[in-house]
Amino acid sequence: MALLGPDGAGKSTLAAGLCECLPLDTRVYYLGAFRAMPPQWRLRRLPGLAFASRLAAIWHSVMAGYRHRARGGVAVFDRYTYDGLLPTTGRRARIKSALIARAAPAPDLVILLDAAPELMFARKREHSPDVLATYRRSYLALAQRLPHMVIVDAGQAAEDVLAAAACAVQARWVDRYGAWPAIHV
Repeated sequence: MALLGPDGAGKSTLAAGLCECLPLDTRVYYLGAFRAMPPQWRLRRLPGLAFASRLAAIWHSVMAGYRHRARGGVAVFDRYTYDGLLPTTGRRARIKSALIARAAPAPDLVILLDAAPELMFARKREHSPDVLATYRRSYLALAQRLPHMVIVDAGQAAEDVLAAAACAVQARWVDRYGAWPAIHV
C-alpha cells in the first residue's frame, strides 16, 4: 500500500502504527522520490546520472516491498511514485516527474491522508499553509485517477486515523485474497 499526503499529514506516524497493529509482517519502505539521496549528491554534476540513480533507488525499494508482499507480508510505502503526478513547473521537471510517476507498478491500496493546511503546518512547519493548501488540492485531484484510493481524514485523533486505515487495509486484503488472516495469540 502507498501512503500519500502533504508534509505534516501523518504518513510516517500512520506507517509506524500499521506496523504495530496489523496481524501480518508489515514493513515500511520510504519512497520520497523527489528528495536526493546521499549517493545522488555526488552524481548531481553528471547530467542524467543523478536521475538514473534516483530511479534505481525507487526500483530497489519497490521491488523489496513487492518481494515482502509475495512472502505474505504487507509493504507500506511512505510516499509513492504518484507524487510525480502532482503539478510541477518547467518542461524538464515535468518530464522527470512523469517518468517517476510511471516508475513503479500500481499498489493494491492507496491511502491519502487529508487534513486542513493549518493543521499540517502546525505539525510540521516545512511549508506555508498556502503551499500546503495547493498540495492538498493536488492530492485530492488524484482520487479521480488512482484506483483503490481511500481518503482518510488525518485531522482526527491518531488512533482514529490508524483504525480507519487498518479497516481499509483489511477490506482491500479480503477483496484481493478472500480472507483476512487469523490472529494467533
